[in-house]
Amino acid sequence: MKILIINPNSSQIITNTIYNEAKKFQNMNEEISVKKAETGPKAIETNYDEVIGSTFVINKFRKEEEKYDAGIIGCFSDPGLDAVREIVNIPVVGMAESAIHMACLHGSRFSFIATGDAGDISVFHEIARRYGVESRLASVRCLSVEMEEINKSKKELIKTNIERCVYEDGANVVILGCAAFAGFGDILTSEMKIPVFDGVKESISFAKMLVDYNYKI
Repeated sequence: MKILIINPNSSQIITNTIYNEAKKFQNMNEEISVKKAETGPKAIETNYDEVIGSTFVINKFRKEEEKYDAGIIGCFSDPGLDAVREIVNIPVVGMAESAIHMACLHGSRFSFIATGDAGDISVFHEIARRYGVESRLASVRCLSVEMEEINKSKKELIKTNIERCVYEDGANVVILGCAAFAGFGDILTSEMKIPVFDGVKESISFAKMLVDYNYKI
């Protein structure tokens, strides 16, 4: 089985972060590739960025689909997801979509933790609304850090915000809402004793399931 993860931004740091986490879930006879945009924004932060990222995602999947069994959009706004599904013949899932569905299987209310500032709150409410789960969204907590600055040094900051999501906002599941958080999900699930999802493991799991079911969304 071959799975292609497309990062719609041009950040090599984020692409490496996604790949390093994704390869943990690559079993025998499987191949997971991660490709990024060569030009364009280093982060998908505005509507303009999303249009640019969506265009790259659509064109890249159209060009590459015959080489792969499934695809993943490696960005938490899932740019271009619906359009890609219209034009390719392999199952394609989004990181946000996958993390949200998994969160809803693990708890009744979830929170997002975002890298940006308060301006991101409405964006994440829109993502929850898009997938029909806004009534289960407890909160959106923002770290106010740059996407490429997310690393192990920020773990305590993330943990503090997870505690706020749980004890102040009433969440029993937390979603880390950026591909830059790749790798933190399992670590923080173990340390915080509640489900924490970063979207990488979840999207790979759903992609594999759809291939096994021979099902194209």
